[in-house]
Amino acid sequence: MKILGVKFKNLSALSGEWEIRFDQPPLADTGLFAIVGPNGSGKTTILDALSLALYGETPRMRNPESGIINWQSNDSYSEVTFAIGTHVYRSKWSGCKVAGRPEPPEMILADLNGTETVLEDRVIRVRDRVAELTGLDFKRFCRSILLAQGDFAAFLDALESERAEILERIIGPELIRELEGSIFTQVGSEETRLLELQDVASRHTSPDKDRTESLQESVENQQEELAQTQEILDELRVQEDWYQRMTLAESEQEGAAEVLVIAQAQHAQTEKDLRRLEEALPARSLCQDLGSFQNLEAEAQTAADQLHQLEASIQTLEAQSLELEERLRESRVATEEARHRLQERSEEIQGAWLRDRDIAVEEQQLAEVTARLEALERSQAENLQQQAEIGDRIAALRIRQQEIDQWLTANPGVARLENQVPVVEEIVNRLSDERHQLELARARKPEVVKAERVTGKGLRRAEKALQAVQRKVDKLVARKTKRERQLEELLADGTLDSLIADQRNRKRQLEACKQLIKIGQEYREQVIDEDLHEALARIQTEQERLTQLLAQEQAQLAQWEETARWRDTLKRLGPEREVLKVGGPCPLCGALDHPFVEKGLPEFETVDSQLREQRKKVTALRIQLSSLNASETQIRAQVGTLTAIHKAWAETCAQAGGEWPITGSEVVALEIGIRRKAIKQCKSRIRAARWRSWRLRRLNRALHKRSDRLSGKEQACEQSRNRHQMAAQTMAELEEELRELHQTEHAARELLAENFTSMEESLPPVGQEMDLLVLLRNRLQDYRNHLLERDAAAGQLSSLDAQQRTLPQDLEPLREQIKIVIEELAAGRNRLAALQAEREQVFGSFDPVRERQDLEQAIELHNAEQMALREEMETIRRTLREEHTALPEVGLQAENTRAAATEAEAKLLEQAIATGFGSLDELRSCVTWLEREDAIRGHHADTEKTLGEARLRAEATQRELEAMRAESLGGDSLELVRWKMAEAAKHRDSLQVRLRDAEAELRSLREEERDYRELQRAVTDQQKVCDHMRAEQRALQSRDPAAVARKLQRLMLERLLGRANSHLEALSGRYALRPVSEEGFGLQIEDVFQARDCRPVKTLSGGESFVVSLCLALGLSEMASDDRRIESLFLDEGFGTLDDEMLYRVMASLKKLRANGKMVGVISHVKRLGDEITTQIRVEKQPGGSSRISIVA
Repeated sequence: MKILGVKFKNLSALSGEWEIRFDQPPLADTGLFAIVGPNGSGKTTILDALSLALYGETPRMRNPESGIINWQSNDSYSEVTFAIGTHVYRSKWSGCKVAGRPEPPEMILADLNGTETVLEDRVIRVRDRVAELTGLDFKRFCRSILLAQGDFAAFLDALESERAEILERIIGPELIRELEGSIFTQVGSEETRLLELQDVASRHTSPDKDRTESLQESVENQQEELAQTQEILDELRVQEDWYQRMTLAESEQEGAAEVLVIAQAQHAQTEKDLRRLEEALPARSLCQDLGSFQNLEAEAQTAADQLHQLEASIQTLEAQSLELEERLRESRVATEEARHRLQERSEEIQGAWLRDRDIAVEEQQLAEVTARLEALERSQAENLQQQAEIGDRIAALRIRQQEIDQWLTANPGVARLENQVPVVEEIVNRLSDERHQLELARARKPEVVKAERVTGKGLRRAEKALQAVQRKVDKLVARKTKRERQLEELLADGTLDSLIADQRNRKRQLEACKQLIKIGQEYREQVIDEDLHEALARIQTEQERLTQLLAQEQAQLAQWEETARWRDTLKRLGPEREVLKVGGPCPLCGALDHPFVEKGLPEFETVDSQLREQRKKVTALRIQLSSLNASETQIRAQVGTLTAIHKAWAETCAQAGGEWPITGSEVVALEIGIRRKAIKQCKSRIRAARWRSWRLRRLNRALHKRSDRLSGKEQACEQSRNRHQMAAQTMAELEEELRELHQTEHAARELLAENFTSMEESLPPVGQEMDLLVLLRNRLQDYRNHLLERDAAAGQLSSLDAQQRTLPQDLEPLREQIKIVIEELAAGRNRLAALQAEREQVFGSFDPVRERQDLEQAIELHNAEQMALREEMETIRRTLREEHTALPEVGLQAENTRAAATEAEAKLLEQAIATGFGSLDELRSCVTWLEREDAIRGHHADTEKTLGEARLRAEATQRELEAMRAESLGGDSLELVRWKMAEAAKHRDSLQVRLRDAEAELRSLREEERDYRELQRAVTDQQKVCDHMRAEQRALQSRDPAAVARKLQRLMLERLLGRANSHLEALSGRYALRPVSEEGFGLQIEDVFQARDCRPVKTLSGGESFVVSLCLALGLSEMASDDRRIESLFLDEGFGTLDDEMLYRVMASLKKLRANGKMVGVISHVKRLGDEITTQIRVEKQPGGSSRISIVA
């Protein structure tokens, strides 16, 4: 249950109407708030409003309607909105005074989910329905939501002899009676559960231990076989992995060869690109001029584009300007028409507005009169209904009084049961306990007999298992001796380590022989037919000849280049030469002889072609010379390589342990075959020795395990023998216990027969005594209920008679008021009809006020549109002026850039032709090659590097492949190896399946054994619970009422402490309440921080005592709410005695409650509380004795 809000009017000192919403900010944001104010201001009245609206009662007043209404007012109400889960309800109490006397109150309960629906509208029905919805009647509500921590503080401070009385006053008799009933009910349910558990246990038997041990041995054997199979499978996988690595190495060797071919092709292409780059070198001098020409051409195109864009923009802006002028003229015309229409209708619009105002005022007055009439008529109907209901209730109560008197007269003997029932109840309970013990003993007998039989069988099974394990140990010892002898025969006089060392030496010599094959192959590749020294002399002679020829051709090339430079100089001085005259002096040197003026310039037409041909000759000679230099370097390297090969052959022969000529590779190959065969034989011996050594180690471990198991079996056999002896002794003791219980039961039946005879009742059959006792209890309870109902009916009749006399007196004034209000309503309707007719006659259906609003709105829209059009036109005109100003300048710039580009193109073409290029396109192509010069040369270097790496990789993969071929692990093919692997895998999978099945069956048997033990433990635990509950029941069936009451108080205290300690642990983290003894009401505090030492509660400080009492109140709140979720709590006392430090600790405890999802309200007059809780409901006194409420955060 959660309180969402409270709304009330004229309660005690709080005059006027007030509403507090706990589900809205600021109260909902914090969850912890304070209700503060001076003493007597009305703080507790807020809590009275809560209980009054829900139950029509308050904790402080027996008849709240006579004292809760404010002395200055005649009516009041209280309304609470609360939630149960997701459903929301509202309960309302209302009361009034007539001539100073309180009238009977009214209550309404409504469902607010979706639409508001009234559930109940009578006081008693509303109270019962609220209790049904919340599970809390008025007293439970007060204990659950209005915490009684102050009462518990007094409980802690009281003497031990006083605590029982204080506890009963705090808790109330209702909860104690519920506890007593729950104990009697719980005894039956716990005994039923015990019988069910015993029935289930009787149907379960302990699993067969022989089967368990057999399965365990089978699992171990299969695990050993599975490990052996896995080792064989691992060896086969090694062979398969060798074949896969061989396939991968062959694939890598083929890939390396392909990469080498690709690298050679790429290197040839880069050589070709490099030659093309050499041919493009003459274009380097024209690169800058070509770039300048291209920039000028781009600038000319950009200027032309700008000119076209500017001309198009001017045309678009002129068209937009004309369109805006036309729209502005149309808007001005529409504005003038609207203003003229508004001026014509102004007088008519003002008159319609005045008439509409008068009609609205008259309609408001008529609605108020109608509401008054409806309220009076509703009060009259409620008065008549209350008179009828009170009459019906009075008649029903009087009939019920007569029925009760008749019943009491007809059953005079029931009163005597007050003294007789407790005696019979004690005898029946004692008989029930004795029979229960007899049933338990009988139930135990099959188990004890079975235990004796099972332990005897277990003893025989343990002896048999001991013999079986002994036979297995003997068998393992014989197998171990045989395997040790086989391993010694295999190793001969050596050891496994010496055999492995010999194999490693043979492998090193075999690797050396393989290296000799490679050295011989390398020697054959280096040896050629002709003598290397003669070839080197021939190359040196050719180098000298080419060097002389290259010097001659380079001299000829220098002459041609000088002639070309002379030609270029003559062409450059052409303009100066034109000013010379034959016979006249030179302006520069004064010479009179001018041969080129008189005879003309020499012929230079073949200079460029001769220069190109000479350059080609020089380049070809350089290439031939470079090739000869490379050949010389290669031959010198071959001579050094042969010397190194001879040296490596001698060293490797020493490592291989033999001597062979460098040309005798065939003999070395035969030696490799012989040594491989020897290594294979040695490897087989090592594998066999390892296998037998591993099996011997496995056998030693198995023998060790079997020996340990043998010791365990011997101990188990001894334990089984002891258990069998104990079971036989237990069976003898049980037989004696059954005989004594039969005698006790017979004596109790005889005593019960004497008591039933005095009550004129016959002794019921065996086992039905409790049924007769329940019947007697019900008779006694009916007698008590009739007496209580008779007293309650008398009180209700007195109250209803007073109400029946008061209600007719209140009816006549209501009728007079209704008559007056009806006359006022008729007059108002006439006035309204006259006003509406007058307006209809003058205006009809026309609405001048609406027309004025439309015209004024149209004028405002047209004015805004005109302003926007004028601003847009001004912007366009300004832009047009700017673009017209810029148009000539942009045109001139376009013409100038185009002329400069044309001039640059002609000059560049002239220079290109002079350099030897036929056109500008040819020049651009050569420049493109020059731009890629760094990339081409870098790519050429990369291809040379890649080619070298590809050669190295091809050689490495070839060597790796040959090395792997030399590591062959056996003669089996890949297909045969895989077939063996498949067979081994099938065998392994089969073993795994059998092993899983055996392990699953073994787990099932062990789970059955565990379930059997847990079931037996559950029966034992439930037996303890039943014994405890029966002890409590026997204590409550005592013939001493004072002892019964004290026992109930003690049981209630134990349950209260259990719930309080859960809160105390959460809030303090260190304390727990413990009883001093098993009887009495002494309490002590257990401190976790002090090694769980206990000390008296008197030693608690003020703040600690407050926290403990608060936890007791929270525990009582849970008990009273029957474990329903209570989300609203109010504290009304306890803060005045706390110092600052204790107040801080208490506030921390309250904040922990808020963190657990509860809304906590604290009522106090302590001013320091405002510093700790900033969200407050302040109740402030006002002049005249009233108070007001304000909420601050």
